[in-house]
Amino acid sequence: MLPVRPLTRDEVIDNAKTYEEQIFKILDPLKHWSCLIQAGMNAMFISRFDSIGSKATVARMLERDDFSKRFKGGQPIAIHEFLYPLIQGYDSVAMKADVELGGTDQKFNLLVGRQLQKFLGRSHRLL
Repeated sequence: MLPVRPLTRDEVIDNAKTYEEQIFKILDPLKHWSCLIQAGMNAMFISRFDSIGSKATVARMLERDDFSKRFKGGQPIAIHEFLYPLIQGYDSVAMKADVELGGTDQKFNLLVGRQLQKFLGRSHRLL
């Protein structure tokens, strides 16, 4: 499988706007954080990387179906692919998320967020 070209900053912002348009049909935009706040939370993640990284294991990452298949098939998995669920999961911690919406492709990342909330002493509810 060929590597996928990373999206440009502008492409990410444009994509985020389409998600905001969809989710704000259900949620009140004045009461919920924007998807575009991501950069600030990523900076917070970097500052706490040591404590956050110590809560994750390679074994847990390999539980993810696509990682498991690629590992068993001898296909490479880049380090940044392991970091992504942690970064997205930390967003749940930083935002003190109680409810999160995501597609099935995001389920693993959302569960990592719940796990990080537990490890870092944040309360959460699974709905």
